[in-house]
Amino acid sequence: MSDKNWSVLPTRSAQIAFLSLFLGLMLILAGGCASKTPDAAPQSVVQPEAAPEPPAEAVQSSGPKIEFESLEYDFGEVVPQAKATGLFKLKNAGDAPLDISEVEKCCGATLNWSQKTLKPGESSELEVTYTFLYVGAMKKDIYVSSNDPDDPRITLTIKGSVVRKVSWTPTRIKLFLNQENAGIKPIQIKSLDGKAFAITQFKASGDIIKAQVDPNAQATEFTIVPEVDVDKLSQTEIPRGSVQIFHTHPGAQTIRLNYDLFARFSFTPPRIIVFSASPERKERRKLWILDNYVDEEPDEVSSQINQAVIPGSGNQDAELDFEIESVQSKHGSVTVSSTGPIKNGYQLDLEISPPEPEAGSRSFTDTLQIKIKDGKELEVQVSGYYSNKARSAAQ
Repeated sequence: MSDKNWSVLPTRSAQIAFLSLFLGLMLILAGGCASKTPDAAPQSVVQPEAAPEPPAEAVQSSGPKIEFESLEYDFGEVVPQAKATGLFKLKNAGDAPLDISEVEKCCGATLNWSQKTLKPGESSELEVTYTFLYVGAMKKDIYVSSNDPDDPRITLTIKGSVVRKVSWTPTRIKLFLNQENAGIKPIQIKSLDGKAFAITQFKASGDIIKAQVDPNAQATEFTIVPEVDVDKLSQTEIPRGSVQIFHTHPGAQTIRLNYDLFARFSFTPPRIIVFSASPERKERRKLWILDNYVDEEPDEVSSQINQAVIPGSGNQDAELDFEIESVQSKHGSVTVSSTGPIKNGYQLDLEISPPEPEAGSRSFTDTLQIKIKDGKELEVQVSGYYSNKARSAAQ
């Protein structure tokens, strides 16, 4: 190689190095510019769309489902003593058999089911018959239990209003053997809605009470004058009965009045009972004997006794229409420690000595016999139930 060729080498090498350095610098500058160029906007992240929720109608729980058309039945206005019937309709809206397991009915109602086991989609009816006794509003609940997991016990309500279309007085008849015509009063009957009607028949237990009625007479008010067969009344074994008055008023049932024959004498209490009795302990009781044939009404006399009327200084000289001649215990377990007058009667203070119980005996009985001067003999039942200790001692 000549000296001329060697002299060219450094120059070319320098040119190649310079060219490489220049190209590298251009690449660096080009990359820096590209990073600052706002040609392309940043792209946002696209979220996937959520699946739509199914409609509420499509969500159904599995199992039986009881559905009533209505949870309340209104009988509306009815007359006293009327029997009214209503219906509750239901169906099984589930996808499994529905079983009616129990029904708690209210007092006065009777129930009748057309079907108590229902397949899915099947329907049934609950028939409710209610007897309306008292005037005024009525509202009662009926509880239906089933295997519905969501509503295992459903409350049904029945309601109605009892409206009287006919009124009458008195509402109860009191009879007395010492009064003319047994003290019976005329019966007043009145239409409350202004509709005329007729009295078709008057009927009483044992024909003890009779009255004349004209089934062809139409009116809005009637006065019935009853007549009592006093002889039959005095011989009757059961001192009570009823009167039925049949009529044509469309808004009322047959009129029914109960009657009672008030015996001249009555007792308070009507029977003496001793609990936890023991032969080692005397029991003290009070007994009132009342004369019902006085000026006061029997209800007023009973009210006085309920208010604990006892002999006092003002009662010791009370004038009474009867006297007690004697008092005797049939089996000897009752004695009278004192007797004193009260208004319309007497108060007896009694001492009861329970007899020794026999083996296996739980109770004892006795009869207190009270003889009225110039009158008949009265009886009061006395009974007692032994204590466990007294019974054990008798074994």
